[in-house]
Amino acid sequence: MSLQLFFPIVTQLYAATEAPQEGITGVELAKILGLGLGVLTLALIFFVIIYHRKSPLSQTARWLHFLSLCVIPVFLLFLGNLVAYEEAKELEFCASCHPVMDPYVNDLKDPKTTTLAGIHNQRRLIQEAQCYSCHVGYGINGTGKAKMNGLIHLYKFYTGTDSHPIKLYETYSNSNCLRCHAEMKIFKESPTHDATGLEVVISAMSCMDCHAPAHPEQVASKQTEGGGK
Repeated sequence: MSLQLFFPIVTQLYAATEAPQEGITGVELAKILGLGLGVLTLALIFFVIIYHRKSPLSQTARWLHFLSLCVIPVFLLFLGNLVAYEEAKELEFCASCHPVMDPYVNDLKDPKTTTLAGIHNQRRLIQEAQCYSCHVGYGINGTGKAKMNGLIHLYKFYTGTDSHPIKLYETYSNSNCLRCHAEMKIFKESPTHDATGLEVVISAMSCMDCHAPAHPEQVASKQTEGGGK
């Protein structure tokens, strides 16, 4: 498979994850392809070891080594990135950091919740990727920044340096709310929004000024306060 053929396939896989259809999804296909390529890599390595042990530097052996150790791993890198990128969007992934995220996740699943995030989830206003949908700046820069922050979270979680309450790295942007709500009829026809619309758009006031709390209140741990969300 040439690079000219491979990159369009990766593009189609990304598209499939954004608009999944009935049947196998793009992420599932990426996992299958990744597993298949991984098995192929091992098979090629053992083939060279067994059948070219007497001539490990022959032209055929060198080409097989190049294919299994240089070419196929590039494909696996793309596929692994796709799977990690998509699965990191899911609520279950965010919930995997215990006990830091437990209060937030439990609130989302609580039928009696009164928080903004909890109500959104209970009413199924966001069908999937609930945390990601509201906590990432959309576009290449925003997504990249979110992934870098995720690495910081991972480091703090495994080193035990995370603490309560976790905090936003920066002021929450109204654009995250307006991305869904700006064109909604109930939003446009609200007298309050009509009076404050400009201030909200230019972030002179926050959506949270009227619609808080977004999440349940947290109690600080004995560790140094810090972290981010």
